Amino acid sequence: MTRIRNGSKRGFASVLVVKSKKVVSLLKVLKSEGFISSFEEVDGKLYVGLKYFRDGRPLISKLAMVSKPSRRIYSKRSEVKQVRGGLGFYVLSTSKGVISSRDLSNESVGGEVVAIVY
Repeated sequence: MTRIRNGSKRGFASVLVVKSKKVVSLLKVLKSEGFISSFEEVDGKLYVGLKYFRDGRPLISKLAMVSKPSRRIYSKRSEVKQVRGGLGFYVLSTSKGVISSRDLSNESVGGEVVAIVY
């Protein structure tokens, strides 16, 4: 997440991240929500294409971990609030996979709040 956040602030077209199952599932959510343009695997590493507004500002202004190894944050479906008036979302790890808080209304599950994006 830090590489994506720093790369977007510096204006890079793409960034290189280390591949893991957790990272791939997070990138799938970011891609489905439209916050990154693409991601592809090359030699065990992932290249992530970043998106920007027309004036050059990064689309991702905040990408941060909520739940950490020292303190896990769990939330029920009814407890998940809107982020920035619906402009952002939470990423949750549920029994049905990693999903965004926007997709949570279709599923009747809660889970660990992994990250916040807006």
